[in-house]
Amino acid sequence: MKPLYQAFAAGVLIALCYATVLVYGWTLWDVSIVGISALSTGVFFIFGMIFRSTVQDYKQADMTIAQMRGKILSMQDLNDIALQESPEYDAVPFRLALARVAERLRGYIENEVSMDEANAAVSALIPASRHLRSTLPGAQANLFLKQHEDVRSALSYLAFLKHHNFPAVGYVFLWFFVAFIIALQLFSETQNNVLGTLFLFSLSAILIFFIEFIRDLDHPFRCHLACFTLDTRPLRYAAALLRGSKRDPEPLPAPSWNRRRLPLPAMR
Repeated sequence: MKPLYQAFAAGVLIALCYATVLVYGWTLWDVSIVGISALSTGVFFIFGMIFRSTVQDYKQADMTIAQMRGKILSMQDLNDIALQESPEYDAVPFRLALARVAERLRGYIENEVSMDEANAAVSALIPASRHLRSTLPGAQANLFLKQHEDVRSALSYLAFLKHHNFPAVGYVFLWFFVAFIIALQLFSETQNNVLGTLFLFSLSAILIFFIEFIRDLDHPFRCHLACFTLDTRPLRYAAALLRGSKRDPEPLPAPSWNRRRLPLPAMR
């Protein structure tokens, strides 16, 4: 909600400035709303391209976290199979190693641990799985190596997203044209001042909202800056399950449109 509040506040402030310009007669030219709308269309087209790319990266990162949880729990399934194949096999050390991996991956996403610590935890699975791979049949041992490779690839993908955001020059370009459009309309006079004020308010709020919204989505790892952060609950639940603090992982909340509403007496 932070980008929405920022956009609304900026729109109100710019509309008040425009009203002041009209009261004191500081207008410099006459620009039609149709003309300024044509210029805004080009800026919205650029917004659309950037927004599409940013949302795609954001959702892919969220899905990557869920897939990492699945890979880690699948490794634990192989650990259970090895225990069934050989009752003298000690499955606890590898299970705790998987729990450390889930915790380090969650910590890296939430900026609590470094990339080296997360990568070291993933690398430690290879020596920790020596007895596991010797106990399992060849096909299942290869499956473990494939799952380990997938977790490492997912970590590399998240590290890429964390350090390679949309170029800053793109935001400078957007802010320049947004400021140009707002200034062009701010010192212009229209046939209907009320309509012009409402148009400038809505235009400013929409443009600023999109810039702040895209910037927020583009930095999902910066928990203290962004309100749209990545969901690390799948890794947290996996770590709790592997630590033995939960028999079953806590289910994720249902979407708001799919939640059952309690009758009024029950709500009371």
